[in-house]
Amino acid sequence: MERPYSSMKQHYVCCNRFLLLNKLGKGGFGLIYSGIDLQTSKEVAIKLEDINRARKEYLKLEYKIYKRYHSDYFHFPFDHEVQMPNIYYYGTDGDYRVLVMDLLGPSLAELFAFQNERFSLKTVCMLAIKMITCVEYLHSKGILHRDIKPGNFVMGRAVNGNELFLIDYGLASQYVDSNGEHIPYSTNARFHGTDKYASINNHRKFEPGRRDDMESIGYLLVYFATGDLPWTKKQVRIPKKNRRAAYGKMKMKTTVEELTYELPSAFETYFKYTYSLFFEDQPDYNYCRSLFYDCLKENNWEYDGIFDWTLISAPKSDREDEDDSSTSTSEC
Repeated sequence: MERPYSSMKQHYVCCNRFLLLNKLGKGGFGLIYSGIDLQTSKEVAIKLEDINRARKEYLKLEYKIYKRYHSDYFHFPFDHEVQMPNIYYYGTDGDYRVLVMDLLGPSLAELFAFQNERFSLKTVCMLAIKMITCVEYLHSKGILHRDIKPGNFVMGRAVNGNELFLIDYGLASQYVDSNGEHIPYSTNARFHGTDKYASINNHRKFEPGRRDDMESIGYLLVYFATGDLPWTKKQVRIPKKNRRAAYGKMKMKTTVEELTYELPSAFETYFKYTYSLFFEDQPDYNYCRSLFYDCLKENNWEYDGIFDWTLISAPKSDREDEDDSSTSTSEC
């Protein structure tokens, strides 16, 4: 495949097997297309990474993580059901690395825009439960995501249409070594992730741990429930190059009460818990889920998988990074 990186034409057969159809978007790894597996006639997603332009082998990292997902490899037991996309191919074609996997549905970023940038409280609580479970499963494999944001959670398709998937592992890293020992604490780590949703300790350049993924989930929940976050609302005119520092300062100044103002107590309790965790602590995922189960119960709602967009025509995936302020620094 010798075509220019930014002008890859659709209807091209890569790896003598996968027909590229429509461009769905782009990310840190490169381009993503919908396509057809000509051997099985199955619809698939085809990720392409320009070997000459990519700073690191992001698709190789993602492939390794999906292999770990589908293996019996784990550091901590996990007893919840989580749907994981299947991987059908990893290799190269000309100047591109190629990863082929199940074609998934729209991201939460796309659905949020589709819903006029506000989800109902019921939908937010159900998403909270699913997001916590997705992250718990990743942590059970000894891995941190380090870039929790709306664009990295996607819904499934067809029979899996109400399932949530955590994707894009370009910034993921192991938090335990080959001996099962936790990585050491550091106060001189590089920033990882997306400015808007990164943890406070991430802004302080403290080595991220499981607590940081959980904290980022909390910011997503507030964003989905209110349509904004305090630091983005107050720093909207800050130049992009200065936003990370501005967001970090605002996060440190924002109290839990201010952050969760007019939201149910579950949100405040969630943040107080995640903020209390130490670097090596394993979060109590069941406790965190219970907060949002209780919130559903208090409002006489069922955890029924019926989201705001379920009964209307949800948008087709057109996945573009909604925020490109992510920084990659390590690999599994």
